[in-house]
Amino acid sequence: MEHKKCIIKILSGEAKGKLYKLVGSRISIGRATNADIILQDTNASRIHAYFEIKKDSAVIYDNQSMNGIFVNKRSVKEQELVSGDKILIGDTLLEFLIVDTKTVFEEKSITIKHTPSEDNNLLNPKPLAVIQKIQSYLTNLRSLPGGRRKIIIAVLFASAFFIYVIQNNNTHKESDRDKEAAQKEQSEKVIPGLEADEKKVVTEVPQFHNPLEKKKHINELYTEARVFHDVGKYYEALNLLEKILEVDSQHSLAIIKRNKWTAERDSIAQKLLDEGVRAYNNKYYDLASSYFQKVLDFIRIRNHELYRKAENGILRVEQAQNSE
Repeated sequence: MEHKKCIIKILSGEAKGKLYKLVGSRISIGRATNADIILQDTNASRIHAYFEIKKDSAVIYDNQSMNGIFVNKRSVKEQELVSGDKILIGDTLLEFLIVDTKTVFEEKSITIKHTPSEDNNLLNPKPLAVIQKIQSYLTNLRSLPGGRRKIIIAVLFASAFFIYVIQNNNTHKESDRDKEAAQKEQSEKVIPGLEADEKKVVTEVPQFHNPLEKKKHINELYTEARVFHDVGKYYEALNLLEKILEVDSQHSLAIIKRNKWTAERDSIAQKLLDEGVRAYNNKYYDLASSYFQKVLDFIRIRNHELYRKAENGILRVEQAQNSE
């Protein structure tokens, strides 16, 4: 875009009125501190989207964000932009502008030049900084005496190896946790004839030869329930607590956790529902439908009040879209 500048103007939120001059081929936007354009928006993903600025075009790409991107109230995965396009990311409304290079910008304008995102690095930011320091030390080793140089090289490589082991261990832990959750879902037996959101696990109360067997079984169920809870799968977690109570109806920890996790689930679902209603009232129908569907997927119980409200929300969205 010769003799032209690409601008992002913030139209809502705390940064309202701020201008970003986009310089470079690929510019990230999201709530992460390493994003090129940082949004103070809890409904934006860490790296929510990318702008690609080319010689004769500008394109926005969704980065597999949770809430997607909307250009002129239409949900898109990628979209070539024209001056004046309105972009919704999370709850933040932006305007894309193409202006002449001679345009004078106000004090709030910031030039964004693309820098590699930390998300593209295999190491976390802190280990990465250590590695960069190690690299800088290595470049200065030639000026040191031979014996001292060997000691420093050994220490540096030991440090690098230690960082690698820690990072690799964390990665395996996350992978193992995901595998446990997936295996648990596949192992569930379902009563035939029920709809997907009404699936109920068929359970048989096991027989125990002694109290130790019973205690071990309960501990295993609780551990699995914690795994599901920690990854946000409340439906599965609560089902496992019910299995514990089938074995021991007076199990105090299971009762306490059931009440607490049920309240957490309903609170999250209510927030999703509220966001859907707000999007519907602002006529962002695709976004509203997405929020309502998330409530259905999260609750998965047809007779639950929030489930019924979300179903009604989807119906109202369809009616509104058909009337346009």
